[in-house]
Amino acid sequence: MKPFTALIRNYVQRTFFLVVITGGLALALAVLVITKSKLTDQELLGVGTFLMMLLTELVFILQFCLYGEEISNESGKLFTSLWSTPWWNFDKRVKLVLSIMMLNTKKPIIFKTSFLNVSSSLESFSNIISSAYQMGNVMLNM
Repeated sequence: MKPFTALIRNYVQRTFFLVVITGGLALALAVLVITKSKLTDQELLGVGTFLMMLLTELVFILQFCLYGEEISNESGKLFTSLWSTPWWNFDKRVKLVLSIMMLNTKKPIIFKTSFLNVSSSLESFSNIISSAYQMGNVMLNM
């Protein structure tokens, strides 16, 4: 069980890192492009395409954070659910397996990025949006 969990966490950490970086930069660039330039009709089409791609990226980040928080919440309930089973009626082997499962589910699963300390939660999504907007404002004032 441990190698599988480590494999999944490693994969999710790297993916979430890339999602956070690309989504944040795309949002910051969108703020810069929209507020800094006066657009002609031809440029407006390109910016519209960029905004659709940005919206897709933001929905992807939202889903990643939403499902990460849901996994964390549900895995936190798993220990209590295992304890609530009528374990005293089981034979010795099942009790042993159940106790091992309970030891492995004491801490909830929390997905984080590789290099940043950002967890996959709705609070992190809010922080990503806020940070990207702040980066866009900094680039705008340069």
